[in-house]
Amino acid sequence: MTAPFRESVQTPEVTCVVGDEGERVVWSGHVDGRIRCWRMDRRSGGNWFKGCLSWQAHRGPILSMVMSSYRDLWSGTENGIIKIWPWEAIEKALSLTAGERHMTALIVERSYIDLKSQVTINGVCYMF
Repeated sequence: MTAPFRESVQTPEVTCVVGDEGERVVWSGHVDGRIRCWRMDRRSGGNWFKGCLSWQAHRGPILSMVMSSYRDLWSGTENGIIKIWPWEAIEKALSLTAGERHMTALIVERSYIDLKSQVTINGVCYMF
């Protein structure tokens, strides 16, 4: 027995996904470097998943994502860049009203922590 396939919306290829049980959303990483958030909405007729947040996270394809125990979203690319997206910024972006949605991408895009910059001393990276 297989589950029926339903494409809710056209997006660039998905490279990874991670679920957030606390917020009841699914995060997807894409080949265009974007992260998208999907909320399940059974009332929307044929589309069960509705995009609720999207931002340009990286310049290249996102290959992995994980949600930390603090609910921060971590994303990584093939060239070794790891970024942390703090839950506080994500939560604020998700709470904005429809009229304020134009600000959501900027709030999250500007909030990231570049992990490499946190472990570099005098130009030398101390990541093991």
